[in-house]
Amino acid sequence: MKKHLLVFAFVGISGLLAAQSSFNIIDFNGSDVTGTTQTYWIDQDVQDAKHYTFNNNTTGNIDVKVRRTIIQLNTPTATTNFCTNVSCYPPNINMSILFTVNGTGGFFDLISDYFPDSTAGFGHVRYTVLNQNVPSDSTTFDIIYNSAPVGVNAPNFAKASVSNPAPNPASSVFVINYKLGSTTSVGAKMVVYNMLGDRVKEQTIEENDGTIRMDVSTFNQGIYICSLESEGKTLVTRRLVVTH
Repeated sequence: MKKHLLVFAFVGISGLLAAQSSFNIIDFNGSDVTGTTQTYWIDQDVQDAKHYTFNNNTTGNIDVKVRRTIIQLNTPTATTNFCTNVSCYPPNINMSILFTVNGTGGFFDLISDYFPDSTAGFGHVRYTVLNQNVPSDSTTFDIIYNSAPVGVNAPNFAKASVSNPAPNPASSVFVINYKLGSTTSVGAKMVVYNMLGDRVKEQTIEENDGTIRMDVSTFNQGIYICSLESEGKTLVTRRLVVTH
């Protein structure tokens, strides 16, 4: 009897270990969102960008692909793009190229863009990281975009709005317009991050609405995230491409 119990216990533990994913997913506020569904209120008139980090929890290198599944668009003319550290993919490409994530502290970043095309409604996108070395190993999370005019039926933090950077791509200076809700004006700032999550530039915001100009002439070419932040929280993010 004891032998049978030991066998069952071993099988159960082995099953749990096998079911564990090699990656966990961290959102732009530092929360673990692995296997969850995240819902965001977004401005229906602006392309929204969300930034996530996928951490390799193993000691070995992993060959991966990222698959995007568009479950629902708020309108047929809405568009969604995604980028990894390796490349960016337009709406008609739903699978990334193969790339390798190092073990022991290795990670990659993903940016999910969504443009509601000035239409209110719900969009639903799923991202799955596929371990090409172990077909049964995958990590998934879902994003639901609730698009509406700024401030309509949205919580206070969603009343903040940010325009798309212009020009985009930028080579020297770009401008970005912002508007803060009444509860987001304390300690607000615009922060620019690179795809490694490093903070490369920031500017304090003192007015409730206005325009920010930033010089990116010394930036390396690549993809960056412009993040409107207040009181330790990310309110709105936009994607910026720098070329020289």
